[in-house]
Amino acid sequence: MNNIIYNIGVFRTLCERDIKIFRHTLLGTFIDTCITLAFEILLVGYLYPAMGMPSNYIGPLFVGSIFFTALNIAFNTSIERVFELREHGSIFYHISLPCSTFVVFIQYILSITIRILLLLGPLLFLGVRLLSLTAHTNFVSALGILIYLSFSVSFIATFSLWLAYFADLEWYIDNVWPRILAPTLDLSATFFIWKSILRVSTVWAFIFLASPFTHMTEGLRSLLFAPSDYLPLSICLVALLAMYVGLIWLLKRAIVKTIDPVL
Repeated sequence: MNNIIYNIGVFRTLCERDIKIFRHTLLGTFIDTCITLAFEILLVGYLYPAMGMPSNYIGPLFVGSIFFTALNIAFNTSIERVFELREHGSIFYHISLPCSTFVVFIQYILSITIRILLLLGPLLFLGVRLLSLTAHTNFVSALGILIYLSFSVSFIATFSLWLAYFADLEWYIDNVWPRILAPTLDLSATFFIWKSILRVSTVWAFIFLASPFTHMTEGLRSLLFAPSDYLPLSICLVALLAMYVGLIWLLKRAIVKTIDPVL
């Protein structure tokens, strides 16, 4: 019983700390959203169509750019964690608190998820409106979109933590983009529509299914636009859940290897 109370207390304290940080950075996040949105509208809404991109690609490509932005934010967060490990920073204090290490990392995932959503949520809904995209955005569908986006972002947050504890600083700086992030992102439907890939090559289409970013982007596109043009939401959700289970297992192994051999 005491362990549960300690876990709840530490979790609440860490959350209260993050809320204070979010309050101080809210204006900066809003400015970042406006700047990112302006460039996305310029590129996806004007320049790409002017160079010959079909207009029906504007919505799907905008959704893909949302997750590319999320990955960049998560990458910056994971770099912070890598240097924190090298400098023996706050993580070592947090795991010494009277609570489970698992609780500390759940709070870390929640913190990164909220940090990304504060930028991505307004970016997505404002972008859909300003690009005049035909999207299903009544209250019920908007709630479903927000839930799926939150789930996808929590996957990216967990992914960023795994990257941080997966390898040492030198390997991370030299290899994380070319060996992990670039293949995961490029071999996905982030910048394509999966059914378009399927029409070109069945083999490549199935290879692209191995990337979680395919299921994030296609699932959100299915919720926002015509579901028949994209992978079914049920397939995306099941695949992403299965990958999340595997990712949590990998994260636990990385934590055990790096900082907590008794987890």
